[in-house]
Amino acid sequence: MGIEDSNILSQCHLWSKKEIYIFVELVIETKNLLEEKHGPLMTEENKRKKWQETVAAINAC
Repeated sequence: MGIEDSNILSQCHLWSKKEIYIFVELVIETKNLLEEKHGPLMTEENKRKKWQETVAAINAC
């Protein structure tokens, strides 16, 4: 492992069990939405918004 590798590792966030649980639950809940192709009700904006909500929920831990 070189210097660059150790810098990357020192910046990595180790997720808590609670964060992992929340992430998995939110992805399971929104799996169809996140995997669905574009359509009249499914837009990139809707997907991006859902991911932002997921990130906010995890960051709230």
